[in-house]
Amino acid sequence: MTASVDTDDILIGRNWSRWLPDTGVVLVLQWATILGPLAVTRDLLSELPLFDGMLLDDRGWASSAWDRLQPYAEQDMASFRAEIDGRMGPSPESRNDQHTGPELRGRIDEAAARVGMGPLTTVDDVFTYMLACQLISAQSEVSPPTYTLSSAPPLPSQVLRLPVEDAFREATWYGWYRNGDASERIMSLVGPGEVRLATSLEKLSKRTLLGSEAVREAVLWLVARGILHANADIAALDRYKVFELEPVPQPASVPDPALPA
Repeated sequence: MTASVDTDDILIGRNWSRWLPDTGVVLVLQWATILGPLAVTRDLLSELPLFDGMLLDDRGWASSAWDRLQPYAEQDMASFRAEIDGRMGPSPESRNDQHTGPELRGRIDEAAARVGMGPLTTVDDVFTYMLACQLISAQSEVSPPTYTLSSAPPLPSQVLRLPVEDAFREATWYGWYRNGDASERIMSLVGPGEVRLATSLEKLSKRTLLGSEAVREAVLWLVARGILHANADIAALDRYKVFELEPVPQPASVPDPALPA
């Protein structure tokens, strides 16, 4: 069975909305919503609403990558960007350059250059860029070629050869996206100071109202981030086995590593 496409995971969790122009974001949203995970041709993609009057200067795949959208679509994108802002965690610094403008275009053109492309000029360029970033997979052995939207694309840091600071930010944010809620619930049980919490994954699951595997993943993330210390191998631990969690003292001069940089 073909996996469904979670646009929240792609655009917000993996943060690809930061590395795509609005035309690319709309393409992902409409592709996933209307066509789903099935393999489709470019002719079928060209029938999406993006190419049916949504762009002010609609020339199909030759439309500008940075073309303005119709007012109703601009409002929808503004709402989507606002939703991203609201979900990007507690650090405003992680989202202060999410929106459109010269900074966004410059950053994305630099990213395109790192995967061997020139500046993104047309929607066709955006499509090719998404192929290079593995957001799209091609089935070129058939005629005409078909394409699928990846249900689990790599993180931007894995394909764009980002500077160290940007790569760290992307990896940290995805960890926070996947584990932030569970981590906060666990940390509320552990509390501050040097008190050890004797517990099990099953007990944490019941107290946080989360599945035991979600709890396991969150504890592993907190340990990997140097926020908690566990006296057992959490990855292999039976969910009923008791172990101890202990907060790791954080230097006051270093930002909390649990938060996106």
